[in-house]
Amino acid sequence: MTFFLGNLNAQEMPPPVKNDSITLAQAYINLTLTKEYFEGLSEERIGKILPFEIEELESITDPTFLRDNAGLYNFSWSLLYYNQAKFLFRTQKSTDRELLIEWNRSLEKAIEYFNISMQKSSLDQDNPFFELIKFEEGSYTALHRELYALKSLFTPYFNEDIYLDYKRIFLMAKNSDRFEIDSLAYFAGLYELEFTASIIDKKYDSSNYNFGSNTLPLVSEYNYNERDYDYHPYTDPIETAYLLDEKLDLISRYIQLKKLASKNNTDTLNWFESYRLYNDYYIFKDASLDKLFINKITKIEDPFLKTELDPKEFDVLYTGLRQNFSYASYATAQAFINLSLIQENFESLSNSHIASVLASNEVELSAVTDIAFITQNHELYHFTYSLLYENSARLLYRTRKNIDRKRLVGWKESLETGIEYYNISQKESEETEEKNLFHDLIKFHDEDVNSITKNIKNLKNQSTPYFNDDIYPDFQRIFYKAKNGNKYDFEGLKSFASIYNIRLDLSVLENKEYEVSSYKGEISQEYDMLSKLDLTSKFLQFKFLASDQFSIPSSGFDVEQLYYSYSDFLYVLEYEKDGFIIRELNTEAIEILFHELQEKFPYIFERGPTPGKYGNARDLDNDGDGIIDFFDNEPNYFFPEFAPLASASFIKRNFKPELKTLGKVDKFLTKEFISAGYKEQLHYYYASDGFALTTSLEKFNIDGSAVSADERFVKSLGGEGKLSYYEIFKSLFFEVESEFRMFALIVASNAAKMSKESMTPGFAEKLIENSYDSLPADLTNKILTNKTLSIFVYHFHQNDVGSTVELDLSGKISAQDHLKNAGLIKIIQ
Repeated sequence: MTFFLGNLNAQEMPPPVKNDSITLAQAYINLTLTKEYFEGLSEERIGKILPFEIEELESITDPTFLRDNAGLYNFSWSLLYYNQAKFLFRTQKSTDRELLIEWNRSLEKAIEYFNISMQKSSLDQDNPFFELIKFEEGSYTALHRELYALKSLFTPYFNEDIYLDYKRIFLMAKNSDRFEIDSLAYFAGLYELEFTASIIDKKYDSSNYNFGSNTLPLVSEYNYNERDYDYHPYTDPIETAYLLDEKLDLISRYIQLKKLASKNNTDTLNWFESYRLYNDYYIFKDASLDKLFINKITKIEDPFLKTELDPKEFDVLYTGLRQNFSYASYATAQAFINLSLIQENFESLSNSHIASVLASNEVELSAVTDIAFITQNHELYHFTYSLLYENSARLLYRTRKNIDRKRLVGWKESLETGIEYYNISQKESEETEEKNLFHDLIKFHDEDVNSITKNIKNLKNQSTPYFNDDIYPDFQRIFYKAKNGNKYDFEGLKSFASIYNIRLDLSVLENKEYEVSSYKGEISQEYDMLSKLDLTSKFLQFKFLASDQFSIPSSGFDVEQLYYSYSDFLYVLEYEKDGFIIRELNTEAIEILFHELQEKFPYIFERGPTPGKYGNARDLDNDGDGIIDFFDNEPNYFFPEFAPLASASFIKRNFKPELKTLGKVDKFLTKEFISAGYKEQLHYYYASDGFALTTSLEKFNIDGSAVSADERFVKSLGGEGKLSYYEIFKSLFFEVESEFRMFALIVASNAAKMSKESMTPGFAEKLIENSYDSLPADLTNKILTNKTLSIFVYHFHQNDVGSTVELDLSGKISAQDHLKNAGLIKIIQ
């Protein structure tokens, strides 16, 4: 370069001054143009540009300049090595290993300089120099994309170069039990191909475990992180490693599995590692036997994998693995996963599919005989068996047709076994990190326990009527034996009840208070006895005590307890609508029983809220029905002491302390109900030391949308202004996929309790028929120091026209959601 300096001769000129900015700018521009016009430039031209620009960039040594322009300087080097790698690819005469390694090194340097440039970039600052040479955001984006493309272009060459070595090592493993896994790693390392021996090394990352090699881009239900070279924004650094080809990865996985399956294997695995090993085996097997996948990753002229990985070889692998390592953890975990999916998707699956899955998983579980594993994982092992039998019982219930006792007993035994396994699974055991990792991996969590608990309880509730109905004729036969021949066969009652493990209450005969079963942290294997059977049994017990066959003990017989039991008996009898009970335990039969009891066990029997103030109860019972006549004429309507089992419930303590009297509480509730469309649809009762109210049965939509007013409640009325619930169920329930609801609210000092027996349409009818239209007058000014609001929601569901209406006990909709849906949420706010 010649500089003009006035009158000085050329010989007197000073040497030219080097400008690093111009040098760097010129290098960046030249290399960018080379990249953009690469295909149009001659090899000779590119061969001159690259060495020249290397000298130019190497000439920039000023530390301050390099620091201030680190982004541009490193980007220019990245451009240079990118062009060099591309030039080597273009001028290839052969693809020997030495040349391929040179490709790899050039592209590696291009990527490293690019990543450094990203870290040092100062494009976010105004820089006229960068604007002048057009070094901008787009420069990064373009080169980033092209580096990705060149990696994809080189990858097949690198993999193909070591394929012969991998095949050679494969055959050594298959034919002579020589496992050169280190050699596999060495050959992959020549080109930085990502190689992991995760099966042998037992590597596991709980946040990213894909049940196989990190480099296997195989789409499966277990492989969550498929890796590829799809373009990603340049904000993330580019990795210098390359993907190991699928066929090489399969060879690697085979050799690792073959080593573990060999007779000379000395490795040991705990049950958690064994589980992952068998997962690796099955995924490897599925991929290797997938003809479409193998055809995709191999050339037509290359039959190596198709020939060498045949079904016979997988049998050899599997046999060796089973001889060396316990299968218990895999069998149990896989059964748990399969049975959980059946439980979760039960309603959408066919009966044949469910039956097939249950049968196959029962076989798998029966093979789990490793006592050490079962002891250490008793909760998972027993819980999985509980899933098996719970699903089996559900299938029996769903396919119920022409039910006989043998089928019902099988149904009951299946559910009973499921409950037994469930209860064992809930016993405390020692927690370990290994166990927690295992449970996290297969997603065995508390939600599973809650889910099966609900399902078992729902299934018990659904099964109870069938079991009771099956033995009801036997109870009736024993009843008639006592009625006609004075033969009281209580052992027979016990025997028939025990067929289904139905709890038979003999507290009358035993002259003691009924004891409620207590199962802390467990599900009871007992079933409730329906009231019609219980009434039959209790009537026989009272008759036996009143007969000459029973001798009153000289001491210890509690007559008062006897009449407490009799009072409870009358209360339940009042609400029972079964034909046999109505016919046989009629008014005359009850009067006769009462007189027999009075004759043998004299006692002033009073039934009602405050009977004592009316005088001698026996004198007031002129019709001998066991109830004081005053209460026959002026009934007091009480809500049950134990509310029927509800779909959902909610307790609000310290309810509306500012509302002192029950009358004011009623006004508040009435206002909210009327504003939500419940005018003239409220029914009142005495309850504990407060009051209760229920709504009429209403049709509702789960999505919260309104039901038209003329369809929401029943239009027609029965006799004397009372709602006819027969008409309600007749007009409303015979629809397709319908939802119906009734709210019950109880205001008292203490929270109301629920019974074990579900609300039925018949019982709902009784409640509505025996109610007040408004709050009883004697409660209006009553003051409760502390008020508790108990809310029970009874949600009835019908699947189809004419199908049975059932109380929904799934727990899917909370009481709060029901209140919100009905426009009543302000009641609890």
